Amino acid sequence: TVIDGGPADKAGIKEGDIITKIADQKLDNKHSLTSLLGKYEVGKTVEITIVRDGKERVVSVTLAALAQ
Repeated sequence: TVIDGGPADKAGIKEGDIITKIADQKLDNKHSLTSLLGKYEVGKTVEITIVRDGKERVVSVTLAALAQ
């Protein structure tokens, strides 16, 4: 889910996009999205590789804390 106004939304990530990499690390059975993002501090900007409509794109996302 992409949260309206959240970091992914601000970076242009949309519902249905497939995230394949965080920085240079591929998501796989050993590396989940949560575990890879957990390596970075809030406020850090990371490149995220997505696939949309069969095309690979790289977007920069500035990480933020989850609103409680």
